[in-house]
Amino acid sequence: MNKKERGKLPLKYKSSGILLFGGLTLVCLFSFPKYIYNLIDGMVSFQPIIQFSKGDISVGGLGLSCFSSFMLVLFAEKISPKMLFFSFQVMFYGLLISIISPYLMMFWVDHFVEENHYTYCEAISDHEGKYWTTVYTKTIDICQIETAKVRGNKG
Repeated sequence: MNKKERGKLPLKYKSSGILLFGGLTLVCLFSFPKYIYNLIDGMVSFQPIIQFSKGDISVGGLGLSCFSSFMLVLFAEKISPKMLFFSFQVMFYGLLISIISPYLMMFWVDHFVEENHYTYCEAISDHEGKYWTTVYTKTIDICQIETAKVRGNKG
């Protein structure tokens, strides 16, 4: 194996990595800002329903990690050791952000709903698994109406 071939990534791995990490980056790039906008807009305009999703918040940090991985795969042959180290730092901190940010946002949302007298709607909140969704409504009546809608769609 000569010096030029040593740093090369085989095409099948490179194309798979580009598709995987590029696709995940695009999903994160579009879903995270949309979710954050809807959450903040709902809070600012005092919408009757506020939905907080831990998983949707985590996608922001995951997007950083996926983008860094995408760039690593794309430029695998041309990357310097300093850039490689920097890319791994971005991946690490992206994952750290995806783990910590939902809890930080949860404090902010909890403070908002408590201060503005929203009601926790347990019937349509989802707490299965690690990434749960919590729904708050302005009144108990709204919770009952939304619960009936959700149950009507399921059955």
